[in-house]
Amino acid sequence: MFESGDRILANDFWLESEARADLASVMKFSRRNFLAASASMGAFTLVPCSFGRDKHVTDEELEKAAEKPVLRLKGINSPVIIESIELLRKGKEHFVRVRSKEGAEGISVDDGRMNVLHPILNHLVIPYFIGKDARELEEHLFGVYRHESNYKLQGLALWCTKSRVLSTISSRPKK
Repeated sequence: MFESGDRILANDFWLESEARADLASVMKFSRRNFLAASASMGAFTLVPCSFGRDKHVTDEELEKAAEKPVLRLKGINSPVIIESIELLRKGKEHFVRVRSKEGAEGISVDDGRMNVLHPILNHLVIPYFIGKDARELEEHLFGVYRHESNYKLQGLALWCTKSRVLSTISSRPKK
């Protein structure tokens, strides 16, 4: 099958003919082996999937968890008014910087979508947040959705830009 001294390139490494023969024997997979492997994998579906489950969660427990605030505002007594939100770019990387009137700032790195979503961020999302209290972040989640009929722009385009600003606001402020 292989000539002595033959070499092939497999996964960016040159293999001599002996190693290729071993590789070829491992790669042989008969119909019988395939059916046996499929049947054994199918048997796993019969095993009860109780790993990691402590109990059944009730609707009341879910409602109780949903009522709890996401942000812990302990120690932040005075309003944190958002003065500016900027979309910054260095090379191909985009950053969102949020500054408060007191000088606190948060920065987050974009996930690579701002090169096409920047008009939505600059014209629909940022204007809503200017002058708002950052402590009321959960209220702003729905406020920006309703602001100037943003609800008509459903989908990733709006939610990605909102999440970038919200994550920047909730990041640890720097002074």
